[in-house]
Amino acid sequence: MIETIGYDKNNKDREKNDYYATPPEEVKNIMQYEELKGVILDNSCGEGHLIEQVKKKYPNNTVIATDLIQRGYGLGGLDFLADYYPYTTVDTIIMNPPFKYIEEFVNKSLKVADKVIVFARLQFLESQSRFENIFKNNKPNRIYLYVDRISCAKNGDFDKKISNNMAFAWFVWDKGNNDYSKLKWIRRWDKREEE
Repeated sequence: MIETIGYDKNNKDREKNDYYATPPEEVKNIMQYEELKGVILDNSCGEGHLIEQVKKKYPNNTVIATDLIQRGYGLGGLDFLADYYPYTTVDTIIMNPPFKYIEEFVNKSLKVADKVIVFARLQFLESQSRFENIFKNNKPNRIYLYVDRISCAKNGDFDKKISNNMAFAWFVWDKGNNDYSKLKWIRRWDKREEE
């Protein structure tokens, strides 16, 4: 059976905690274009699919992985959005946060880090609320839009085939860079050789 993930946030088939793991190869993909510096945080690490790739590329950096839910990886039980969250200053945040809280995650990340890299549905650019609360005054420096469809893993299970009808992108805010909202197209990791 092939499951199709759509846009309906109230869909009964959606994962309860909105946990859809980032394909590890796509983390390698974005790191071809974006450098991660200093102390690196994944504030919604799940089972480590994203941050493990970062650790491989940056073995000498301090890399922190936290999540609200304990999934056997990183520091569980830490709510990034809570006042008690212990990591209040880092250099880089790279994340795939729960989409239902993406606005809150991005806003706090922009206060905590100099560089923020977010893997999210292209739909993230839509909505009056996100425009007013994020994009109006904090436009991303770069957006890497996938030419191909990307399949995230519901509940972190990459063994189950998921057909995806959503477009994904990487959104990058870089306080030390003067780039101003550049849109770039990238191929999925397994398709990049075809260019």
